[in-house]
This record gives sequence, structure tokens and C-alpha cells, in this order.
Amino acid sequence: AEYMGELAASAATVAELEATLARAHAEYESAVAELSALHEQREKEAVLLDRLRVAFQTSEAKLAEVRTERDAAQLLQAETEAELATARRNVESLRESVATLVKQLSELDQQRREESLRSWQPSADAKECSACHEAFTLLRRKHHCRMCGNVFCDPCSSQRAETPYSPKLQRCCDACIILLANSRATKVRAPNVTLE
Repeated sequence: AEYMGELAASAATVAELEATLARAHAEYESAVAELSALHEQREKEAVLLDRLRVAFQTSEAKLAEVRTERDAAQLLQAETEAELATARRNVESLRESVATLVKQLSELDQQRREESLRSWQPSADAKECSACHEAFTLLRRKHHCRMCGNVFCDPCSSQRAETPYSPKLQRCCDACIILLANSRATKVRAPNVTLE
């Protein structure tokens, strides 16, 4: 009877151990499943991390490209603005030149019309000086007065003055010099050694 009791106790212990072993096995299987799930999750996270790393590198490359394009655009803008400023200065200079040319053309046209109204004595018709009436020779040369248009010798037309036909000092006869001096403030220069 004592043996049977020990046998029954041993059987109960074995059953308890088997139950404990079953629980341990179940926990082991659960731990393995969890470890497998964690490993799978880690692999997914590693793949996602690689994708993120590639995307980041791609974004950095695109950002560098955009910065390069931006720098090139800024340089082009600066060059364009400089060229535009130069072009504006050139246009302004051209406008001033055109205005000057228009003024000169207007003055020349006015001078041409005024000169066309003057009675310009032909040199071939002049045999003597219109002032002193001395005959012209190889030494006594003919000179037109730029004011009245008549022909004079050098002594009678040696002075220079501004006329209504030109702001430059021009040869004028003595009579026209007096008229110009009396009519307005006129620049008059003494006889010039240069013969015309």
C-alpha cells in the first residue's frame, strides 16, 4: 500500500512535470513566433530605411541641382541687368547723338536757305574790289564777304566776324563789319594772315 501511494505520488509528479513542460513548450513556441515576427518586422524596417536613404540621397541630388540652376539663373539675371543697363546708356547716348545731329541738320538747312537768299557775286564777274575799286591781279586776290556776298580784295575784307549764317568767325568786308557791330554784340577778329 505504501508502494502504491508512492507510485501514485510519482505519477502525479510526472503529470505535473508534463504539464509544466507543455506550458514551457507553448511559451517557447510563442517566443519563437514573436521572434520571427520581430525579425520580419526588422527586415521590413530595414527595407523601408533603405528606401528612405535612397529617397534622401535623391532629394539631396535634386536640391544640389536646383541650387546650381538657381545660381546660374542669378548669374544670368545679373549679366542681363548689366547688359540692359549698358543698352540703356547706349540708347541714351544715341538719343543725344540723334538730337545733336538733328540740331546740326536743322542749322545746316537754315544756313543753306539763308545762303540761298544771299546775292552771291560770281568771281568771274568781279574785275575790281567792291570797296577800293582796285583791279584784281595775281597778287591782289579775290575774296567773298560772307555777309553780303560781294567780292573784295584782302585789305578790304581782312576782318572776321560771326554772321547770321554761321556762328563761326568768317571773312567780312569793312562795311559789313560796321553793320554787324552796330546791330548786335558780334565777335570780330583782327586781320588773319590766312588767305581765302
